[in-house]
Amino acid sequence: MRNQVLLKFRKYSLFLRNLTPLLVGVLMVAIGACVTSYKIQHEALVAIDSKESPGKAVLSFTLVSHSPGELDRVCENSLLRARRMGFRGVAISPSFFFSTQDRKLFNKWKILDRGELARCLDHALRLGFQIIYKPHINTEKFVPWRAYFEVRPDSEYEKIVFEDFWAWISKRRIQILSSKIPIHILDATELETSMVKYPDLWVEHAKNLDQKRNELNMKANIRIGLVPNWGALEDLKVGDCRSYSRMYSAFDYIAPTLYGDWRGGLEPGFLQTRLKSLRSDLRSRYGCRLAEAVVKDIEQWGIAEFATGLKFDAIHDYGSDDKKTFSNYNAKQQAQYLNKRHQFYKQFLKDLKSISFKNSTTPVIFWTVGFFDPFGVSLPVSDSVLDASLSMELLNY
Repeated sequence: MRNQVLLKFRKYSLFLRNLTPLLVGVLMVAIGACVTSYKIQHEALVAIDSKESPGKAVLSFTLVSHSPGELDRVCENSLLRARRMGFRGVAISPSFFFSTQDRKLFNKWKILDRGELARCLDHALRLGFQIIYKPHINTEKFVPWRAYFEVRPDSEYEKIVFEDFWAWISKRRIQILSSKIPIHILDATELETSMVKYPDLWVEHAKNLDQKRNELNMKANIRIGLVPNWGALEDLKVGDCRSYSRMYSAFDYIAPTLYGDWRGGLEPGFLQTRLKSLRSDLRSRYGCRLAEAVVKDIEQWGIAEFATGLKFDAIHDYGSDDKKTFSNYNAKQQAQYLNKRHQFYKQFLKDLKSISFKNSTTPVIFWTVGFFDPFGVSLPVSDSVLDASLSMELLNY
């Protein structure tokens, strides 16, 4: 009897000894998951607030909305994916539709459900992202391009485009101040014709934005940028250069979009070369010669949009041509393109690292929409192949 009891005891002891590592492993996995979840929600608060890397830009991705409910569907999951990839900022870009015939904006409820913008902003604030509000003006069919729109930034523009945003800022003011997370407004994205025709209205609009943040006592927390296009339009001429110059000076900083032909984009220093060329172009557009202090140094800029598309024979901005898409190329061509695209983004980040930005909250925003999204932030991605290793480049920035 005694021997039987001892035998059973040894069996149970052996069973528990074998089970213990498994239980410990399960427990460690559970703890690891909790720690990861905590980090996802709180690391950015520490990183941005402590400014551990002064002089570096805040790498940001883009969330767009073209129809009611779109932000609700994609916002939170995209933010979680972006956090794991190393993004620290998010540009939220709802499209406000413009009638080129009536030269008026449509009602905002054509592209946003009630409270939808606030819900997405809440997710971004909770997860510790630096928030960039960057509204886009489009037509319902997205042609012609917004650079040709004669948008007037008047009281109607401010009500339709900014009413919900300022309501959210007012409601979450205490949380924003306590978290010390900067808020950015990037306005007039690529509205070249509007800027040329109505510079005085843009000056007045910038003053209104400034007054609003002052009323909330948030001038130190909210920065306001102007977004000129990466290239000048033909057949435009400024009527009053002094007004046009005042428009640039009315904003805290400029953050141009950055597209174009990137066939030289694998050469070291290509980013600085492009930015310096763009600065020279901005100083002499549309018949005006702007002072250096007006356009500012590139170290005082941000970058409002940056991407390259799917065209195989060159790193280019606008993706594939009418007849060929990425899936039409053979396996060797696809591999060559993916390698070239990886090297391109890698060189971009390397060049970016060598620029010492004067404000450590400066946003550099990747346009992560559709086939312009190699990171896979805005899943599902249409007709593109993701590059998971690019996330490591982001983390190493």
